[in-house]
Amino acid sequence: FYNEQKTDFLVDFFTPATVPGAAVTFSPNASPQTYFIGDQDRLERDTAIFAEVTYDLIPSKLEATVGYRYNETESELNGVAGYQSGPVFIDTSTSSNQSLYKANLSWHVNEDVLTYVTFSQGFRPGGVNRIQGATVPLVYEPDFIDNYELGWKTTSLNGRLRFNGAAFYVKNRDFQFGRFNFAEAPLLLVTNVGDTRSIGIETDFQFDATENLTFSGGFLILDSELDEDAFFGGDPARAAGGPPDAPEGTEVPFAPNFNATLSARYDGSINPEMDYFWQADITHNGSSFNGLTGSAVFPLQEQDSYTLVNLSAGIT
Repeated sequence: FYNEQKTDFLVDFFTPATVPGAAVTFSPNASPQTYFIGDQDRLERDTAIFAEVTYDLIPSKLEATVGYRYNETESELNGVAGYQSGPVFIDTSTSSNQSLYKANLSWHVNEDVLTYVTFSQGFRPGGVNRIQGATVPLVYEPDFIDNYELGWKTTSLNGRLRFNGAAFYVKNRDFQFGRFNFAEAPLLLVTNVGDTRSIGIETDFQFDATENLTFSGGFLILDSELDEDAFFGGDPARAAGGPPDAPEGTEVPFAPNFNATLSARYDGSINPEMDYFWQADITHNGSSFNGLTGSAVFPLQEQDSYTLVNLSAGIT
């Protein structure tokens, strides 16, 4: 697998109130009265080789799967960003390589029930921020996922009911966190803040109550928090031994403790040439925090839970 992606950025903030001495002149692509510009090119490359093998330990009963992926990533950023009073010229690259593993055991209890255990790994590549913050480094590192999962897949009632689910424990190492704070920089910056862990259970089902009426839905219960103190300055800030930006046990932002959905759909016929349906959906999203910590501009707040109801009908 090989992928190369090039992105040319021109982020041009301008206002008629910009006075001549404050207008950007260091970039030929700046519009008149520009007070901040990001004029940069980003190049990203990914190269990988991966393979997976499945073997029947007990034919039609127990199978084992192992997988491996070797990955090399590279990210380059060059250009300029900033105000006329302090442009930041960047010509920086970062690269890394990763070895990732997967292992699975699947047990076919019978024709209608399968259970499994899985260990799997994943990652997000590192990169270069568009500008360096007051404490956030210019370069951020990859982060990694270790996933431990126990799940089941079932059908019953002659195939009319499907019920699947999984319980999981996920460790995120060197968690990449995007943060927008004017005290750091006028742009969103990504930094590695430390480790997190998530414990949860998720399910989904579909029930064909009749030939025309179908119910479906599922839920997620999640407990996700920092597994160590978080430092927006990354490893250098952690090594300095100062107070953390967010302490161990802080809830991971935008990760509600409970989500659920339920749908009902009816499909019918008016005549041989005309079909109709009606559908009702209800979705609940639990409360979550908007960040790991707050600032004067963006205070830390708990976002309220909400429920959405959708009703629809149609004729074909």
